[in-house]
Amino acid sequence: MKRNERTLQMMRNYISLHAEGMTPRDIAKKYHISDWVVYNALQEIADTAGVTRESLLAQPHAEPKSYDRVSKPVKPIDVKVLEKKLQNAIMLIGEFKEMVQIAIDDVERYKEEEIK
Repeated sequence: MKRNERTLQMMRNYISLHAEGMTPRDIAKKYHISDWVVYNALQEIADTAGVTRESLLAQPHAEPKSYDRVSKPVKPIDVKVLEKKLQNAIMLIGEFKEMVQIAIDDVERYKEEEIK
């Protein structure tokens, strides 16, 4: 179906206008087109996007639901224990690097022996 320029502009801008709080009727008035044209265009937008027309009509600024947050108290961190764990991790990383270097050296020696 051939669309006029106002309808095409409305289709390009619908999501941002709706996010600003404009209703389909407000958008129709803004582009001087009928509500019917807006709703039909929304179906085309929805089909292209793989969503429902109703999802495009949903209010984007719904009030968030409030829930009572239930959380456990956070245990304090023992800095000395954390420091010890970090030092152990650094030591293990150093040992791992040494093992990797030994493996690399072995591979290089093996390649050199094959060449000879």
